[in-house]
Amino acid sequence: MKGKFIVIEGADCTGKTTQAELLVQKLKSLGKDVVYLEFPTYEKTPGGQTVTWYLEGKFGDLEHVPPEVACLTFALDRYQFAKENQNHLNQGKILIANRYTQSNMGHQGGKFKGPERIKFIDWIEKVESRMPQPEIVVYLDLPVEISQKLKQKRGDTKGAKSKDIHEKDIQHLKDARECYLETAKRKGWILIDCKQKGKEDIRNIDDIHKEIFDKIKEMI
Repeated sequence: MKGKFIVIEGADCTGKTTQAELLVQKLKSLGKDVVYLEFPTYEKTPGGQTVTWYLEGKFGDLEHVPPEVACLTFALDRYQFAKENQNHLNQGKILIANRYTQSNMGHQGGKFKGPERIKFIDWIEKVESRMPQPEIVVYLDLPVEISQKLKQKRGDTKGAKSKDIHEKDIQHLKDARECYLETAKRKGWILIDCKQKGKEDIRNIDDIHKEIFDKIKEMI
């Protein structure tokens, strides 16, 4: 029996890690065999180290690093685990990934507009096509202005320096969000609005978790 692969994707401070972990706990409580994945792996692995170098600006700033090079650093990180993850799926396990190929689509695809964006995202899919692909992608959306306020309150970034080359560029974050939303609609991802209605703040964690589970429970 083949397993299921679910990706939790989203902007900074939308609670990707929290929501992925809550989903893992929920599925385990229902008797499911679940494996949690988290990308990038940063300094924990050789492939993840290349991502850290990119985000630290060691390959250059956003304006000068070719998006293809950026994509390949993240893809290398994920390809390290392709065989292992495929084995998990072949054993009928459920994979829950905190970020995956879709991060490349948003952050690097956001550097393009119109048909060129679609063409570039198609290229990303081809590059990463030889690793397991998710059946379900959940995108957690939050306006950049709110995520920046939350980031200031939090004070740091998990697994990386306080401000990487993506986070330092507000326009990059806005372009990435635009690309995420456009791609989510085009690819049929599950879109979760994390903004609290009528307020410039994020919704309750448990409410977001409930909405995610309600939307995927029939698919697993």
